[in-house]
Amino acid sequence: MQLGFLEVPKSLKGSTRMYKEALPSHVKFQRIVMGWLAIASLFFREIDLVWLFFAITFFSIFLGTEYSLPTLFYKLFRAVFSRDLVHISEHHVRYYQINTSMDVIDHILRLMASLMALIFYYSGAEIIAWSVVSFLSVFMMLSAYFGFCLSALSYIGLENLRKKFKSDLSAQSSFTCVSSIGGARSHLNENCILAKQCFTPYKRCDSCHITISECLGTKFNSTVIIIGLLLAAFLFVENQTFIQLNILLIMGLIFWLGYQINYTTDELAQSNDANITLNTKLKNHALSLEAEVKRRTADIEYMATHDMLTGLYNRFSFEKILIDAFEGMDAARPSSHLAFIDLDKFKAINDAVGHLAGDRLLCDMSSIFAQSVGQKGSIGRLGGDEFAILFQDVTQQEALNVCQEICEKAGAYDFIWEEQHFSIGASIGLATLDASMQDIKAVMHHADQACYVAKKSGRNQVRLHA
Repeated sequence: MQLGFLEVPKSLKGSTRMYKEALPSHVKFQRIVMGWLAIASLFFREIDLVWLFFAITFFSIFLGTEYSLPTLFYKLFRAVFSRDLVHISEHHVRYYQINTSMDVIDHILRLMASLMALIFYYSGAEIIAWSVVSFLSVFMMLSAYFGFCLSALSYIGLENLRKKFKSDLSAQSSFTCVSSIGGARSHLNENCILAKQCFTPYKRCDSCHITISECLGTKFNSTVIIIGLLLAAFLFVENQTFIQLNILLIMGLIFWLGYQINYTTDELAQSNDANITLNTKLKNHALSLEAEVKRRTADIEYMATHDMLTGLYNRFSFEKILIDAFEGMDAARPSSHLAFIDLDKFKAINDAVGHLAGDRLLCDMSSIFAQSVGQKGSIGRLGGDEFAILFQDVTQQEALNVCQEICEKAGAYDFIWEEQHFSIGASIGLATLDASMQDIKAVMHHADQACYVAKKSGRNQVRLHA
């Protein structure tokens, strides 16, 4: 059994000051020992064993599980042999996590049951006495292995009575569970009276949203108690008809329990299938989002490095390419050349027919540049009608031939806008990257000077920097 560390009722505080919260292994061992003691008393019909059960339980009310006789034996055995008598997996440790108040109530219930058995026995109602012991036997073994909830329900009932008498119902509705397992947490299952009070013996209880009457754990524990009592009845029933009815009833309960387990398994299988389908959708959605993020990242990178009108490198990117070429330049064999291009008559066309026409002309000329340069260099738009080409791994003559081809195509290009014809040209200055230059500003200045000479010399031509 496991219960969150609820407030200890004041009615119990005085009797629980000597208590020490029991270790889960001690709780489990005591339940097993007391369960087998009850079974032995029932099997041998030995009332003295019931008295022993009563005595151990009586003193445990005052000493607590941590100082009870079974626990002291457990500690002695462990000290002598350095071995644990029971093992609790991490998954099941919450079955045996109890607080002081739960410990008191657990022992009181056992004391009441064993006392009832003794009273009935000495009153001559032996069959009722051993029936009570039968219940006690099954209950103790269920508590030892399945975290049965009867003690918790009793504890919750007493707590609610205490709050009712103190008119503290509002505090109950705003209660926050505080447990040694998982710390503080909000209510996850408002339907179940156990979960509302932080009693969650199984891990699945943390996320369960069904009522306690629909809980398979409750059905299982309740059915096992009934079956256990019916099986114990064979020790007393001698009438053949009653025996047959008892067998039929036990078979019916077993089949009913099997049906419940099978039904729940089917529901779990359907839920698992739904989860697999949902996980597949989520995975596909995640992949789709990842692809979209990559696409948009690529778009942003492209926008940051390219001119949006022409698709050529923008000034920032082109200068970075030029810097890389400058730093990796071979002083013994110059193979990089920079060309500056200024479109002739662009301003006149732009002023005559508007900026839309100017944009169209810039795009057309960019296509002409790209066709002529190919893989021999990188083209960038520096701004307005100014362009630049960086030739790499080519001779000066090869770069000059490409520039002359551009001039020929530009001079032969007939730009038409709204049935008006315009001629165009390109003035180009070509400079070679030299090791004597300190930075790219020098080569850009040389190419710009050569372009200026080309314009002054009649336009639409190429000039080398001297």
